[in-house]
Amino acid sequence: MERPTLADAVRPRRTLLARDGTAFERALMARYQHLPIYAEAYRLALHVEQQVQGFSNKHRAAIGADLRHATQAILRLIVRANSEADRRLTLSSLSAQVEEFLILARLSKDLKAFSGLSAYEQCANLACSLGRQTEGWLRSVKGPRPDV
Repeated sequence: MERPTLADAVRPRRTLLARDGTAFERALMARYQHLPIYAEAYRLALHVEQQVQGFSNKHRAAIGADLRHATQAILRLIVRANSEADRRLTLSSLSAQVEEFLILARLSKDLKAFSGLSAYEQCANLACSLGRQTEGWLRSVKGPRPDV
C-alpha cells in the first residue's frame, strides 16, 4: 500500500464520511482547509510528529509531548478563529501559542533533542511563517487605523 505524502495530507479529501448521509464533514472541513495558514500549521504538526519520534525517551515524554500539544493547539485556534465573527481574541491567543511553540522548539534544540540543526530550522521557519500570517490576519481584522 502506498504511503500518503505531505501534499496528500494537506490537500482536501474528496470523499469523506458523513454523519447523517449528507456532506456535513466536507462542508465543515471546507471552511478552514483552504487557508494557507492552516496548511502551514498542518505541515508544522506533521514535521513535529516525525521529529518527536526520534527524540530520546526522556525528551519524547516531556518536551516532545509539549511540542505536540502546542501544534495541536495552533491547529484548533486556526479553525476556531476562522469560524468566529470577532476573531481578535482568538488570533491573539494564536499569536501567543506560536510564540510558546518557538520557545519550546528552541529549548528542544538546546537540549539536543532534535536529530540535527536542519530539523530545528524547519520547525522554526514554519513557526515564524505562522507568526507572520497570524499577525497579518490580526491586522486585517482590526482594520486600518483611524485618522486622529
